[in-house]
Amino acid sequence: TLVRDPSWMRWCCTADTAIRLTTALHTRSSTAELGFVDAPRPKGREWAAGIGVKELVGEFTTRYPPGQPRVVNIKRIAELTQGVVIEPGKKFSINDYLGRRTLEKGFVSGGVIQDGVFQEDVGGGISQYATTLFNAAFFGGLDFTDYRSHSIYITRYPYGREATVSFPAPDLEISNTTPYSVMLWPTATDTSITVQLWSTKYATGAQTAQTEKPFGTACTRVTTERTRSYVDGRTPKIDSVIALYQKEGIDCNGNPTAGATTTTTTTTNAPPTPTAPPPPGTTVP
Repeated sequence: TLVRDPSWMRWCCTADTAIRLTTALHTRSSTAELGFVDAPRPKGREWAAGIGVKELVGEFTTRYPPGQPRVVNIKRIAELTQGVVIEPGKKFSINDYLGRRTLEKGFVSGGVIQDGVFQEDVGGGISQYATTLFNAAFFGGLDFTDYRSHSIYITRYPYGREATVSFPAPDLEISNTTPYSVMLWPTATDTSITVQLWSTKYATGAQTAQTEKPFGTACTRVTTERTRSYVDGRTPKIDSVIALYQKEGIDCNGNPTAGATTTTTTTTNAPPTPTAPPPPGTTVP
């Protein structure tokens, strides 16, 4: 029997868990009391204000139907990362920060894409958070050091401009190349999640072009151009993000996807006519 700690800032379990369970078995006890460890505690707004986090520099919202188990996961990851600060020159990785999504951490089973088809797994749905954060960073002018699109296009996400996450990979990793700290402030409701980025204005991003072309015999490769403009008037820079979409159950060569890449994400609602995942470790130039 596991008694959950009422504080969301504590996770199961301490290093002596195996000993506690073994002892309970040997003594024929019907219960075993497990210890909790402190979860990483995000820094808050007051602390951030002291390091130049003073205004909204990026924001994005995505929506979803209410009442699905995945909504629990979206709210949970928003709660766990609210107030996280990315210092200048540092990176934020979803997987490094949260680790594996488990029942003990407050996640539940939800929709995922695995082997190119829709399935269920603990933590399913948090790619909605990843996509929303990805877009906030895209328009906030931040850099991506690791990301991957969903293998199947899901219509509630911006075409070609989205991200998935699973453990230990794929990951979403954002790099703060600005001179100011950046604070994440996600908020989730029953029908939407919004990710705000707070910092000092340095650069803004805008989608300025998008192209697509066939990849293999059954996939579509989408390239989305971003132009970053800087508040100090320096010459804007152009970079791009890439998405690779396949059809459900079919790889880029037109073969069944049994044993293909696993991407944890998002939905129990299959999209209309999807098209699949970019190579692992795709990064913004």
